[in-house]
Amino acid sequence: VLKSFSEDKDLVSMWKQSDEGLGYYRRINVQKACLNCHGSKVSRPNFIKKKYPNDRAFGFKVGDLRGMYSIKILKE
Repeated sequence: VLKSFSEDKDLVSMWKQSDEGLGYYRRINVQKACLNCHGSKVSRPNFIKKKYPNDRAFGFKVGDLRGMYSIKILKE
């Protein structure tokens, strides 16, 4: 599912049937406000640098795929 979102920037959400049940997935895109902490490595706030010294969640641009919401409805 994540590969589908990565390959198609216009894909916003999808349903997927599996042996376990039904899944709903919705993309999470990077927004402008996210760039305060997840944009340039050098411009991150000091509290982020101190609290997360090994952080690699930076270098993103507006519209980048950041993750997805996932809801599963299991079969009974």
